[in-house]
Amino acid sequence: MKRIKQIVKTLFAIGVSFAVLMGCSKKSNVSDDFLDSKSSDNTSLSTKDTDTQKDFFDSVVEAPETDFSFELTEDYEGVIIKKYKGYDVHMKVPSEIQGVPVVEIGEFAFRSTPVMTVVIPDSVKKIDNGVFSGCKFLENVKFPKSITSIPSSCFDGCESLTQYIIPESIKNIEESAFRGTGLASIYIPDDVTFISYDYNGEEIESKSVFVSCKKLTEVHLPSSMKSIPYGMFKDCESLTSIKLPEGITCIGAEAFSGCASLAELTIPSSVTRIRRNAFDKTALVVLNIPNSVTELECTFSECHSLREIHLPDSLTVISDHLFTKGGYFSEEVLLEKVNIPASTQKIGEAAFFYCHKLNEVVIPDSLTEVEWLSGGLSMEYDAESIAFKGCSNLSLATQKRIKELGYPGKF
Repeated sequence: MKRIKQIVKTLFAIGVSFAVLMGCSKKSNVSDDFLDSKSSDNTSLSTKDTDTQKDFFDSVVEAPETDFSFELTEDYEGVIIKKYKGYDVHMKVPSEIQGVPVVEIGEFAFRSTPVMTVVIPDSVKKIDNGVFSGCKFLENVKFPKSITSIPSSCFDGCESLTQYIIPESIKNIEESAFRGTGLASIYIPDDVTFISYDYNGEEIESKSVFVSCKKLTEVHLPSSMKSIPYGMFKDCESLTSIKLPEGITCIGAEAFSGCASLAELTIPSSVTRIRRNAFDKTALVVLNIPNSVTELECTFSECHSLREIHLPDSLTVISDHLFTKGGYFSEEVLLEKVNIPASTQKIGEAAFFYCHKLNEVVIPDSLTEVEWLSGGLSMEYDAESIAFKGCSNLSLATQKRIKELGYPGKF
């Protein structure tokens, strides 16, 4: 009889969940969700009807202790949930087991289970890594206010998690927290940081936070950010634009790599460093790199839509293979316009190798001499440099100007 009552309650919860989610789906503009975040209440449901939210979560049935594997904490004062092994898809974690408070949800406790809704009680003070990883049907989660950080890989692979309002209690997001979720938009409050910890317990930047979020189209980043961490939006193939906060100083390696729909991006004048492969396989057509950038580690050989780029005046070395992959010919390099900054001292041996559509190179009058680097590759062509080899679309006047800078190679 007890089990029948649980089933009835679960069916009721499913009905309420459906009604709530249908209410959410009536929104016509995902940007409306961003406004909702300012009044969020520790839930992932982005409906304006907070009473419906509360009713929904209150209706979720508390799972029996037999649905869990658990153990005592080291001080014997609390319980750690090690594994959920029940069948309820809408469930509430018990606040105590055998009279002992549940204080921690262990690593991967719900991994790959069919849960759709999970309510975590206020007794819980810690949630470990990967707790919901692989939960493909997860739609709704309620965290207690005691949780201040979304742990590493928390929602990794939660394909049905299409909306999430970051609770006011959350002040940090760890690496891969939302990897592969179904999020369409996310508003990150200004006081949220991105800090994780290595094996030695040292603080590091949270990597790959939104990697492979294939449906993500809209993001609000916190104004307090100082850098875009490694791979933060890698392979977010639906992301069309994003506003980077003023004050960031570094765009990390592979930060936007694979953002195949990202057609425009304004880089703030506070940025001083852009790391490797930051913009690979994006849809950027024009890119203006501000003069504040002094370290340009990335190349653009995989930017197959890029037609025009402005290099910063602070640049002293135009790196080898800047627009070519390993110095080899690529039909996909469509660059048409580029500038040689007045600060340039050296140009790599294959910097513009076979940019066959390049027709405009802007060179300031103040630039009179450049060191042309050469290496093993140029020996195959019997030239000291092949920086502009294959750039057959350059006008004779432009070729002359490049030769006046001491270019020893051919076009």
